[in-house]
Amino acid sequence: MKKITLFILFLYTSFSFAQLEGNDWSLIDLIIDGSSYESDIIQSETESNYQNLSFLNNHYETTLCGALQANLNIDTNNTQFFLTNLTETAMDCSTTESTNLKNLYFSFFSTNLPNAFQYELDSYNDIHGNVGLIITDANGNQALYETRYVSVDDFVKSYFSVYPNPVKDILTIKEEANLKINKITIYNFLGKKLFSTNRKKINTKNMNSGIYFVKINLENNKMAVKKFIKN
Repeated sequence: MKKITLFILFLYTSFSFAQLEGNDWSLIDLIIDGSSYESDIIQSETESNYQNLSFLNNHYETTLCGALQANLNIDTNNTQFFLTNLTETAMDCSTTESTNLKNLYFSFFSTNLPNAFQYELDSYNDIHGNVGLIITDANGNQALYETRYVSVDDFVKSYFSVYPNPVKDILTIKEEANLKINKITIYNFLGKKLFSTNRKKINTKNMNSGIYFVKINLENNKMAVKKFIKN
């Protein structure tokens, strides 16, 4: 039994490593000192192919108006990795907003050295059909990624808002037009479905702190996705 357990563990860690290496990750949010910079990322999405991150053959590289490269050492048993010999290739951004975001994003990695970065990913797809990745530094700051950049129908998305955000107890979904909602589904960041409802006021009191998505399905087969943070 012990040999079987160790073999299963080996398969799981090998699969996790292959999944981490086998994807090009696109940044969707950066959380520094409790503040989210998702809107800055959306505004800067044209810069360097949506802020790509890749792990390949003991090599790490991420891009945003330039590139950060480093030697990579992944510890799959403890789901963490270390970066050494970090170098930056300079390139001017097209806007001040992108420049500020690049400095913040690159600093997320450079200021954590030589500490380990924890990573978390999952084998099942998220609500967009992608795989999620969370990288956490020693201070609890996080960079959140998906396997590709997600584009939601902006026309539909603009008709909905969720508040308060961050939320402590009751999350309210407000529609700005007379759109018929068929179903509302709550997912965690890595795409695990938590529950569905047709209520526009959702009690989050018993949910753990973290990042979640609200998927709003409409009667015309369109959908909108909103992110919220649970305190």
